[in-house]
Amino acid sequence: MTRRLILWLTGAATAFWLIAAGLGVSVMRDEFGEIFDGSLQETAERLVPLVVVDLDQQKGAPYPHQLREGTDDADEEYLVYQVRDAKGAVLFRSHDAPEAPFDAPLEQGFWTDNTYRFFTAPTADNMVFVQVADALANRSEALTEGGMALFLPVLVLIPVSVMFIRLIVRRTLAPVDDLRTAIEEKDGGNMAPVPSGMLPRELRPIARSVNHLLTRLQSAFDAEREFTANSAHELRTPIA
Repeated sequence: MTRRLILWLTGAATAFWLIAAGLGVSVMRDEFGEIFDGSLQETAERLVPLVVVDLDQQKGAPYPHQLREGTDDADEEYLVYQVRDAKGAVLFRSHDAPEAPFDAPLEQGFWTDNTYRFFTAPTADNMVFVQVADALANRSEALTEGGMALFLPVLVLIPVSVMFIRLIVRRTLAPVDDLRTAIEEKDGGNMAPVPSGMLPRELRPIARSVNHLLTRLQSAFDAEREFTANSAHELRTPIA
């Protein structure tokens, strides 16, 4: 019974933890999506006035060009962007953005393909469009790391839970072992009542039933001894 309780309690605790972790990952995915989309939209909208000013200052300059020249040891950009005109040509782009125009349509709002999540923000005259892209791999990586942070503790919690559950179950069931030992000690020479004062409430009816049985057995043994003694006394005189 102890082993069965340990297995069932450990399995239940592990199942609940996995369910909670799965729900946490689901909520995390939605929250990450909102955070990334908000950052994407805010970046695009903040770039629009800067791009307008830069275009005004750079009139007559050859396009396309980059707003920032990259180097071999430059850090990889988390967000990449392109500035495109109404015909779709690239006017500006970030260091890690591809030279070819994005596949995203020149319409304000979000758009997703197999690689990127885009947000497009136009200027007031709809002649220039800023498209900021967030790689879906970045979101998957963040979700994977967050999920691992939830699921990895299960590997540690399972053995620790087994040890604690085993200790708790053994201590909880110790009165059952004590009652079993006390009953095993009873025989024809030991018919003393089983002590029930220290037993849990659930076990006291069992102890009372055993004590009632012992009382009846003791009465039966006493009656048998008395009958045997009387019979021996009655038979002694005729035989003599």
